[in-house]
Amino acid sequence: MHRLSLITLIFIGIFTIFPISEVYAASGVGRAVYVSGEAWVERGSVKEVVERGQVVLRNDFIVTGANGRVKLVMSDGSKVYVGAKTRMGLRQYSMQGDSLFKASLDMVFGKARFFVSKLTTRSSSFQVRTSTAVLGVRGTAFGVQVTETSTIVVQFEGSVGIQTPHGLDVLQSGQAAGENLIFQEVKPQRG
Repeated sequence: MHRLSLITLIFIGIFTIFPISEVYAASGVGRAVYVSGEAWVERGSVKEVVERGQVVLRNDFIVTGANGRVKLVMSDGSKVYVGAKTRMGLRQYSMQGDSLFKASLDMVFGKARFFVSKLTTRSSSFQVRTSTAVLGVRGTAFGVQVTETSTIVVQFEGSVGIQTPHGLDVLQSGQAAGENLIFQEVKPQRG
């Protein structure tokens, strides 16, 4: 009985010194550095307004309204700009030391731009999954627009692999591809 009380006091002390929000922050995968308009994070069944400086966690969904925008800086320095009317999930974002090991984001609908830090190992990966394609990148800048039935990708810098039921294609800097992967030239932009 005395041992149980001592363990209980230790846990109470830990959570007094390190509040639960700080314990969650330790497992954060990124931080919201800019928020405009309607934007919230869905964490399980909890929905809360996104605030500047807020830590985002694995499995969070970032959702924006008609005028909402969020800029995330991920734990490896990659940047994600979430546009209006978007729902994006942070399925996985794991680090190996200071470098990204594996990232998997779910674009349910909407628009986002990604500026991915260079991956340092061959086993590292950064993927964006949509209803119609899986995008694999290695240190690049690209934009994605997703609807229920289509995915449009614009490549600004570097290259991105696009896996669809029709096969794998690679999009180079200055190209764009839609649902049927018809490549066309676009003017590269910096963000």
